Amino acid sequence: MNKKVNTLIYMLVATLINLLLMAVLYIAAFIAYALFISYSGIDPESPVLILLALVCFIVPVVLAFIIYSKIAGWAINRFNLEDKMESLFTFGRRRRNRED
Repeated sequence: MNKKVNTLIYMLVATLINLLLMAVLYIAAFIAYALFISYSGIDPESPVLILLALVCFIVPVVLAFIIYSKIAGWAINRFNLEDKMESLFTFGRRRRNRED
């Protein structure tokens, strides 16, 4: 396999891991939200719950991005993937250098 295929496989696996991580975090956030609603005794039409629901949408995305970045950096360093992968897209200056 060449470097572009390795990069493509890495990107597919990393995307699946990111989606799985985000799904788990969303499920955990909305379970916590449901438990908060059921045990808090707050009026169900309270604006606080709307704000909390918005937080339950944003926080899992941010956490998934941070955790994914840490895992990707660890995997690249641990398995020495920098020399096994190549950029899938080349832009401007890099392309001209290859033609010379």
